[in-house]
Amino acid sequence: MQLRLDPRDHWSWIDATGKDFGDLLHRIATADFRKITVGKQLPSFLLTASGKIQTQWTTLCTGAESWVLGFEEREGFQAKKRFLDTLEFYTFAEKYRMEPPSNEHQTLWTLGNVPSLDAPELIQMAGDSRFGEKWTIWRGPPTLLQSILGTFTETTWEYLEHLRIQSGYPALGKELTEDATPLDVGDLRGISISKGCYPGQEVIERTLAKGSPAKKLVQLQLSASTSESGSELFDENQERIGTITSVSTFSQPALALGFVKKTHAKIGAQVRLASGGTGQILSIRELPQSP
Repeated sequence: MQLRLDPRDHWSWIDATGKDFGDLLHRIATADFRKITVGKQLPSFLLTASGKIQTQWTTLCTGAESWVLGFEEREGFQAKKRFLDTLEFYTFAEKYRMEPPSNEHQTLWTLGNVPSLDAPELIQMAGDSRFGEKWTIWRGPPTLLQSILGTFTETTWEYLEHLRIQSGYPALGKELTEDATPLDVGDLRGISISKGCYPGQEVIERTLAKGSPAKKLVQLQLSASTSESGSELFDENQERIGTITSVSTFSQPALALGFVKKTHAKIGAQVRLASGGTGQILSIRELPQSP
């Protein structure tokens, strides 16, 4: 399968330069930016002091003092703006510069294998595992992108959301919100356990020491397709045990992601929906055994 999407409403960039930029990110973000080298990339979070998610992004190191940052954007959750507001709060005398990419460049997402390329004018960023297969984010001149990726089939945002939910993968503004910590969604990508202090570090380390957070992200199969994000989940005794965060009706039966109390997070467990339908837990997103 070779698919492509123009994600103009779902992705944004920042180009950054300056000797102090990497050090500033290292101090305030969850990733260890002292280990990033030219040509490598790092996902990272900015957290509140209580360990809640402020934003998430991926940084690609393009030179000794230059970086490209990529942000997933969703309605109601402005990842880049959250990043810029937080960076401004922590900036004092640091020397760096940030600017948007050229208006003449286009961004494309692709799913599937891509050719090996050596084109300096192209930015190529590897995606995560949310779609169940290789995913790449491209930035460059439209004519060059078309010549390389013109054979890929156009897809839709709705289909990619279905693949994400099918894979049980959390998204910004859905599962990754200011009400959750990265550990609530079983996500340790971009969290360094050994780098030292950053806002929210104590909460992350304390939760890891206890073993797991109080809630877990689960994938559900629904009996009806009428449930929406935000719908409450109940157990057989009508006790509220969680909330639906994402729903896909692309195929039937409908699939959903949601949070439930860890005491109720059992594969095969039945849940009740506020709408009167039912659901069954298909999978649980657990923390990896070793960060």
